[in-house]
Amino acid sequence: SRERYVSQEQLLGVLRDYRRLGIPLDGIVQDWQYWGDGRHWNALEFLSPQFPDPKAMIDEVHRRNARFILSVWCAFGSETKPYRDLAEIGALLDLPTWPPFKDSGAKPYDVYNPAAREIYWRHAKRLCDLGLDGWWMDSTEPEPVGQNAAHNDIPCHLGHYRDVRLAYPISAVEWMATQTRRERPDRRPFILTRSASMGQQRTGAHVWSGDVPSTWESLAKQIPCGLNFSL
Repeated sequence: SRERYVSQEQLLGVLRDYRRLGIPLDGIVQDWQYWGDGRHWNALEFLSPQFPDPKAMIDEVHRRNARFILSVWCAFGSETKPYRDLAEIGALLDLPTWPPFKDSGAKPYDVYNPAAREIYWRHAKRLCDLGLDGWWMDSTEPEPVGQNAAHNDIPCHLGHYRDVRLAYPISAVEWMATQTRRERPDRRPFILTRSASMGQQRTGAHVWSGDVPSTWESLAKQIPCGLNFSL
């Protein structure tokens, strides 16, 4: 895992080098921007020309005895297909969120709305059908831009967002786990998530501590952080 493989060839080149050098590697993770520009943020599609054949890429990862995990988010850029479908049923939260690109117009989806969850999975299934082995669900809070008290008053399917906001991560992750199990009943789901709560372990979710620098000091801090989280 790194921030980020900028192309299909770079990702496969790293995997080939690990195998050539005999360094153990079980899985490789593709982070953001495989969808292209900000307006297509989290399109749940490989739209970047740097990833011309994602199916062939994932097939080679498997041939080299590794697993492929892909980053997905809970917000969508304004020119994505999921954004359009969610907007049609009023299932986008009016919450300023990542990414920082001014032209993205990204908004999180209303995870509490059953119809919105179905739309999310319908688009995510395209990725699942490519053969990926797990999801990296980033910004499952979802991460707001700025702290504005008015954000708490925005409406969602269950009333006011402020009353249910802490249930957003487990709702988003549990839905993906449930649908993945239905799609592949013979395999355990694997999900990386930045946000978690009690009970979330049943979703096959693994938590990471956010974006951290690659320093020994940072590594030392991860140990008490992990122990406290486990407790």
